[in-house]
Amino acid sequence: MSLYDLAVKMEMDGEQYYLELANNAVNPGIKAVFELMAADEHKHYEIVSNIISGSVRFMEGTSLDTLKSVFAKALETKESLEMPEHAFEAYMKAADMERSSIEFYKDAYERTNSDHEKKILIELQEEENRHLMIVENLAEYVRRPEEWVESAEFNHMMEY
Repeated sequence: MSLYDLAVKMEMDGEQYYLELANNAVNPGIKAVFELMAADEHKHYEIVSNIISGSVRFMEGTSLDTLKSVFAKALETKESLEMPEHAFEAYMKAADMERSSIEFYKDAYERTNSDHEKKILIELQEEENRHLMIVENLAEYVRRPEEWVESAEFNHMMEY
C-alpha cells in the first residue's frame, strides 16, 4: 500500500470517527463542530485522492471562526455544553488520530520531490493542527468546564 493510499484510509477513518462523535453528541453545537470536522476530513480525502490521480489542488477547511461561533453562541445563551462521561476519552482518541495525521503528512512531505505536493502537504498539516487544537480544547473543557469557561473568549484557540 502506498503512502497516499494510507492517507486516503486515514482520512476516511477520521471522517467516520467524527461522524460517530457527532451522532453521539448531546449538545447541538458540539454536534455541529464534529460534523464540520468530518466534512474537513472528507475534503482531505478528496485532496489526497487528487494527488493520487495527478490533479493536485487544495480545498479550504472549516475556519476557526466558524467553530468559535458555536461556543460563543452557547455562552451568550447560557446553553449547556454538557458532555457525556466518555467524552474525554473520545476526544483524546481524536487528538491521537490528529497527531498521527500530522506526523504522517510531515513524513509524506519529506518523501515527495514535488514542490506543489509539498505545498498541499503543509496545508494538510495545518488543517490537522487546527483539528488537534479543537479536540484538545474540548477535552480540557470536559475535564475542567468551570475554569475553561471562565478563561474563555477562547484564548485557548490560537488563530492561524
